[in-house]
Amino acid sequence: MRKRRYWVFVLSILLFCISTTRVLGATPEELDELGKAVTPEGLSLKKDDMNSYFEYTPSFEDGTLNHSTIKTGLNKKYPSSDAVQLTDDVKQLSSIWSNVDKGNYINTKIPQTLSMWLYFGHATNPADGIAFVLQSDPRETKAISTYKGSVVPGETLGVWGPDIDGSQSSTAVVAAGAIQKSWALEFDTFLNRYNKAGEGSYFDYTFNSSISGNQHMAFNYPAQTSAYVKEDIDGGYGYELNHSNGRKYKKFTNYYSAYVYEDDNNDIRTNLNLTHSNSGEDSWHHLTVNYLPPTDGTNNATLTYSFNDKKIDGTPGSMLTTEKDLPYTNTTNLDLTKVLPTDKNGVIIDNRLRYGFTGSTGKYASLNMAVFETMPSLVNASSDAKVYNISQGSREIKSGDRVTYDNNLMKFSYNLNYLTGDNELRNVVAKITLPSNIAYAKEGIIGNVIYSDGKVEPVPVSEVTDNVLTHKLTRTMNDKLKGAKLEITGVAKTDKSGGYEQDTNVASAHATLMGDLYKGDVNTPQFTIAKAPRHLSIRPISLLTQSVRFGNPLHFDGAMSYDDNTAIQNKNMSILIKCNTKVRQN
Repeated sequence: MRKRRYWVFVLSILLFCISTTRVLGATPEELDELGKAVTPEGLSLKKDDMNSYFEYTPSFEDGTLNHSTIKTGLNKKYPSSDAVQLTDDVKQLSSIWSNVDKGNYINTKIPQTLSMWLYFGHATNPADGIAFVLQSDPRETKAISTYKGSVVPGETLGVWGPDIDGSQSSTAVVAAGAIQKSWALEFDTFLNRYNKAGEGSYFDYTFNSSISGNQHMAFNYPAQTSAYVKEDIDGGYGYELNHSNGRKYKKFTNYYSAYVYEDDNNDIRTNLNLTHSNSGEDSWHHLTVNYLPPTDGTNNATLTYSFNDKKIDGTPGSMLTTEKDLPYTNTTNLDLTKVLPTDKNGVIIDNRLRYGFTGSTGKYASLNMAVFETMPSLVNASSDAKVYNISQGSREIKSGDRVTYDNNLMKFSYNLNYLTGDNELRNVVAKITLPSNIAYAKEGIIGNVIYSDGKVEPVPVSEVTDNVLTHKLTRTMNDKLKGAKLEITGVAKTDKSGGYEQDTNVASAHATLMGDLYKGDVNTPQFTIAKAPRHLSIRPISLLTQSVRFGNPLHFDGAMSYDDNTAIQNKNMSILIKCNTKVRQN
């Protein structure tokens, strides 16, 4: 018996330790622990020991507790990285907001990009979800969904107007209970289809219930009456949520549902697997929100949000491969008069827009978290990676390129651009996985950092470990020093294993450029080193013999071509003509 107990104990350990990301037959609680252990790297949200770039009220106006908390170092690899925990139990309500007084907001006058990771947990019966919110509600950090002075969790997600009074017949009353002056992008993990007035569970009634849970994302302006549709239901009135700015309907013959959304309504993304994963890593979802200010004299800005656009290792793509969970992007107008404070004439009086999250649970519990990678008003920066073939006139390599050859000299350029911000970009560390099939320097200098003012900083080979270069920039980015590019050179090498040369793929390689208030993931393009060089041919297309008068010019016309049909770039070509011992270059 002692031996049997021993093997059961060992087997339990093995099941939990087989992988840090995937455990066969693990409970939701065990998977949540794995999810926290692989929390992606993000920013520290603390300004100093006494202040934070995000803020949350301990309780709302009716005394209900706000369950938002900031967790530091959930992933032991990133001890200073913060995550916002929104909910982790039943009957919770939460909100957290950018701290405008500490300079953290969206400046609606200039382009801004927000980058973040979202986690929705592994609960068997999840509820209710979270919402990414832009707002300038007069209640500021106490803004939350209320009805007659009391907060309302559940299907409101803390941002929408409550549908809990089956006797009231006005969409204006519902909208008045929402966060005012706001725009919300919801991530709904619970389908609200209960056809009874006053229960506060009718928002998703026309969604297809045959899809289990039908988890979805959609947006609207919570404080606008057009966000809600009144319906006569059992016991009075119910209110359905318009899951976009301009909802489209079509007739549906199902007895249980009078209408459904048109399939081409791109504002709604249904049938998502927000909580249906059996892996810690696969349950993290990336969100990028790009803001562009109005350019046509109106108050209509542009929002583009991309979901599942990046993997946890920083490379492009989704952690999940199911069709609805592949990378998804949508663009919509943002009416600034609906989200920014205005005077009595409707003129915007403040261009600072608070952003953050709300979340709620009802009788079911879910662990919901968010990790921020950018805070653009503090540091608004961009980064990218480019590859050039020096041997071919510094030709830029695009993804899929096949005209790089063995022994061509290559340059890999990792570029950081400081755009705007209330803070400098300090302590930037470049962590670069060196692309494969390239011969790099073995000693001395592997590359250089070239700053926008022309100064050069050498990058020694000694900073490379296990094919990863880690280099800390010695200078700070700001309004006077706007950029830096870290350039690495190497020689392309085809695979000659087996005694013969073959075409060789150089896979996309990931790099991270991260400072105190900014994190950017970049990836080099994939390209192929061809096994044999192309050959240039020149043939005449004019008469080989010509007669001209003395002093008049001769014209010999010809055509150049590569044997692999690569297009000729005239700017990259030089032709030398020798006549009577004199050489002329064209």
